Amino acid sequence: WARGLGDVYKRQLRARDVFEDLGEKGALAFTTYNLGVVETNADRLDEAEGYLLEARSGLAELGAQVHMADCDYALAWLASRRGRFAEAIDGLEKARETYTDRAQKPSGPPLCDLDLAEIYLRLDARWDAAQHARRAEESFSRIGLELEREAARLRLAGAVARAGEVPQAVRRLASSAKRFRELSNEPMAALCD
Repeated sequence: WARGLGDVYKRQLRARDVFEDLGEKGALAFTTYNLGVVETNADRLDEAEGYLLEARSGLAELGAQVHMADCDYALAWLASRRGRFAEAIDGLEKARETYTDRAQKPSGPPLCDLDLAEIYLRLDARWDAAQHARRAEESFSRIGLELEREAARLRLAGAVARAGEVPQAVRRLASSAKRFRELSNEPMAALCD
């Protein structure tokens, strides 16, 4: 951690101190959010949550809706990672609503749906997983995010398999494996295989 993310972390901390001294609330909130992301990537979840909550509070003061939704999304991901699924679902639904109604971030709602599909698969709620995976697939197709669309298709195949429709799931997985290879993503293709 210290070799890879440590330098980024130190720079973000220095920037945060400077912005705090200058009274730059916007820059301070964004830098605090970035620290939350760095801590998440370092698998330091308690620290990440603290920074993200602090950033969300600062962003709320600024009325930065899209960035508040980004914080809600990241906090929901952390909750999911810790097995707090009800909290994660609520957070993702909240972020999805903000992205849709106020933030106008095209990739936001389908990213929330993709994570919701994953959570519902983990909970073996296959119909809910399929619904969110389909919605994510359609949205990613519409906005042209190919890798994300295939990730949604992968989750849909999982939901279909759990619903007992194994031949259909196998066809979906084979199709996704082929498309991942076309997109030069061999690890995801191998996962489909």
